[in-house]
Amino acid sequence: MTSTGWVAVAAVVVVIAGGAWWYTSSQTAVTPVVTDTTTTTEPTTTDTNSAPTTDTTASASNTNTNTTSGAGASASAGVTATTPTVTTPAATTPAAPATPAAPAAKTVTVTYNGDSFSPSTITIKKGDTVNFVAQGASNMWVASDEHPGHEGYDSSSRSTHCASGYSGAKPFDQCGTGSSYSFTFGKTGSFDYHNHAAAQLGGMIVVQ
Repeated sequence: MTSTGWVAVAAVVVVIAGGAWWYTSSQTAVTPVVTDTTTTTEPTTTDTNSAPTTDTTASASNTNTNTTSGAGASASAGVTATTPTVTTPAATTPAAPATPAAPAAKTVTVTYNGDSFSPSTITIKKGDTVNFVAQGASNMWVASDEHPGHEGYDSSSRSTHCASGYSGAKPFDQCGTGSSYSFTFGKTGSFDYHNHAAAQLGGMIVVQ
């Protein structure tokens, strides 16, 4: 056999061997490993029956809002004891009873008709006023007794309290004739008076 024939034979052998190797390799190929990427997570179950329960009425952090006194307030842990503040009311002085108001002063009228005073005797209160009024053409000069000095009310004489320029207290004396005369009585007592122009005519004022 020639060299060319041997080469051909070798070529055939190589081809056959290569085909056999390829076939064998394809049959024994390693099966690819498949990695399961799915991750299974076990569910976590919370046992609500065994979970700790917070008692909102518990006294762990309880603040005792009741005002207490004494050592018993601190017996429980976490309880704040509050000492009450006692306010003593200020002493008050009872008000003095109100003084009754004085009755309003009044004015009483006495008329003179030339023959008499009417009413001839009257009773008034201290501070009241008597208004003497002459009726018609009667000549009237009212003055306290005794005639003719007129000192019966305040001890001052007619010559003094009727003098020009007198500046003392107003006298119970008209100091001249006229149709009317008013006088306010500032003290209590019984005071006789008369008409200086007709001294036999007069009356009495009682001041209480």
